[in-house]
Amino acid sequence: LQLMGSGRSRTLLDAGCGGGVFLPELSRRCEELIAFDMHDHLTRVRAMMRKEGIQGKLCRNSITHLPFAGNFFDRIVCVSVLEFVDDLPAAVAELHRCVKRGGSVLLGIPVVNPISKLGYRLARTPLPEDVHRWDWKQIIGCVSERFRLEGTRRFPRVCSPRYSLFMACRFVKA
Repeated sequence: LQLMGSGRSRTLLDAGCGGGVFLPELSRRCEELIAFDMHDHLTRVRAMMRKEGIQGKLCRNSITHLPFAGNFFDRIVCVSVLEFVDDLPAAVAELHRCVKRGGSVLLGIPVVNPISKLGYRLARTPLPEDVHRWDWKQIIGCVSERFRLEGTRRFPRVCSPRYSLFMACRFVKA
């Protein structure tokens, strides 16, 4: 979230909010928070929002067909989502349509490599190639066709992104 900067936005979208783990922090960074995901557990996310006193709108939706006006959001946060979508160009087109000119899109992308694959195997979870449709290079390439890349962070900070486990990127709509 350091890539977002410290200022408040008027409108912020959490695209693919999952369990809502980022919503408490995101709500402090905007006047109007909207979040969506496709899963069937949004009632749990709503309950968490009420418990934490988070004001915001929550809906079930697909990232490839967003129900928002064009040029509406100042910022969009999208963490660990794009690697799963069937139609990456359509998802990126929707993010581009919905963010204002000069607005930013903050992406969180897992990096698959021998180290992360070992972690998946030890955790006995499906390997990324069995569930991810896109890798970090494909995602950054596709998003870069519509947005200007303004910053990246890797975890851990190693000499090459291909040996990191996770990458965050800040893109801006020109």
